[in-house]
Parts: sequence; structure tokens; C-alpha cells
Amino acid sequence: MSYFAAFPVINFSLDGGITSFPMTDIFRRVRALDSNLSNTSLYDPYDVRDGETPEIVADKFYNNPKFHWIVLVANEILDPRFDWPLPELQLKAYIRNKYNITNVDAVKHHINDYGDIVYNADGDPGKDYPGTTYPVSYYDYENGINEAKRRIRLIKAQYIPAFVKNFQSLLKTNGQ
Repeated sequence: MSYFAAFPVINFSLDGGITSFPMTDIFRRVRALDSNLSNTSLYDPYDVRDGETPEIVADKFYNNPKFHWIVLVANEILDPRFDWPLPELQLKAYIRNKYNITNVDAVKHHINDYGDIVYNADGDPGKDYPGTTYPVSYYDYENGINEAKRRIRLIKAQYIPAFVKNFQSLLKTNGQ
């Protein structure tokens, strides 16, 4: 089943109801329950490898790339473009674009021994901070965020039919 196949179809009108046409109700949203997310017996942890997409992961574990949406829903990923780990080259391009810089290894900020940001690269060089500071590059900062996205939850294959059925049921009753 594809993601939008479960969504209800509504009659939509642009002229106040004189004419209407069927349209998938894409404004519905179903999210995993916190109790299910914390129940480790329902899923297996997985570390996304560089270059893997949700489709590749779904095909690898569920033998169906169309179940990519299950991977995304189970991990509360709304924007797979930025909430999914980026491959190395895309990460560097993202950093250059986000910060409007050419050198991703330039210093973004400095941290202290506790990991607290002491000052930004364009701020005071830390004269008033008595401890040791460490430079953090734009790449190191964004790569840390990117790497944290690699650990995901994969719903165990034996629970997929029940998950799909529950998802369909929730979409039918959501908002009615």
C-alpha cells in the first residue's frame, strides 16, 4: 500500500459548491503514539548508512520500497529532505548554502569543557571566559546533527500488517 492510498477522498470545490471534484485529503496526519515509540519490543534500532533513502531501507527490511512511509511515520519524519541523514556531499552543499560560506571547515563557534557554546566565530574571542575553549567548525556542528539522524526505529516486519490496518483506521476517523 502506498502512503496516500489510505487517505480518504473528499469532494473539493473552488466555486462555493457549484461544481466539485474528488480529491485526496492530504491534510490528515497520523502520528505514532509515544507509548508505541517507547516500546522497544515493537521495533529494531537501525543506523542509516550513507546514501540510503527511506525507500532503500523499506525495501531492505520490508521487501517493499513503497513502505518508505512506514519508516518515516515510525520516526516522526515530516520532511525527508532535511530530517533524514544527508550523504556527505549533500551535507557539505547544505552547509555552504545554509550559512552562505565556501569553507565548511571555518570556525562556527567555540565550546567550553561542558559543551556549552561560549562565543560565535564573529564574536569576542573569549577573553572573558576563564576556561579552555575549543573551536567547532560549521561542518563539525552540522555533521553532529546529521549523524544523530542516522539512528532510527524500524517496526518489526511481523507488525507491519497491523500497523497498516491501524493507520488506515486512524485516517478514516481522524477529523470526523
